[in-house]
Amino acid sequence: MDFRGANPVGQRVIDACYADLQFGPDGRAETVLRDPKTGRELRIWQESGFMHVFTGDTLPRGRRKSIAIEPVEAMTNSFNRDEFKTAITIDPGQSRRFRCGVRLVRAAKGDTKATPSKP
Repeated sequence: MDFRGANPVGQRVIDACYADLQFGPDGRAETVLRDPKTGRELRIWQESGFMHVFTGDTLPRGRRKSIAIEPVEAMTNSFNRDEFKTAITIDPGQSRRFRCGVRLVRAAKGDTKATPSKP
């Protein structure tokens, strides 16, 4: 499932970690979830890592009531993947930083084009 461009989630069942994110000149990758009915957007940025998306279809209750979009530093199940051992190991005295953020963008009345919401 390729979501590098506008591509509706629709009825797709997703529980996947996306790699090879496209980072812009500002050093950030941005993931956008847009409601086509209202034009509202949830914009999530991150400076590194992967993006995990879960539609909730496999939950025992509340199926398809929400969607999780999670910026993550390491690939799903990294603790059980030898190729990620170095990426998830932090020695005593070391530190690590993972930066990400969220912005809600709402559409103007009667318009499906999103505009930034006021803080």
